[in-house]
Amino acid sequence: MPPAAFILHVTTPQVPLILLPRPKTSPSSASSATTRPTPQVPLILLPLPNVTIYYSVWRVASNHSAANGAKALLASLDAASDVQRYELAAKLAGLQAAGVKLRPGEWPERLVQQLPR
Repeated sequence: MPPAAFILHVTTPQVPLILLPRPKTSPSSASSATTRPTPQVPLILLPLPNVTIYYSVWRVASNHSAANGAKALLASLDAASDVQRYELAAKLAGLQAAGVKLRPGEWPERLVQQLPR
């Protein structure tokens, strides 16, 4: 057996055959020679020209949901970075209190100045 066939044989799931029962028919309709099967999808709910409209609405809703998720992720990352910024400012303030000189006008001094007292 070639390797590709072996991989396909191993990774392909075995799907059981599902037989759907036929709908019961009344004796009067069974006698007619031309019986039409009932459609599986109601065509009244999904007319063909409106498929593009449904798809567009689905895409807009999906994009809106993704944008809300991105906003929530950005807010959580900002909150985490605020906590880290506060901890760094507290450590720098501790170093400054211990006698370490911070260069005036650079970001460590500005960060310590923004620290609430």
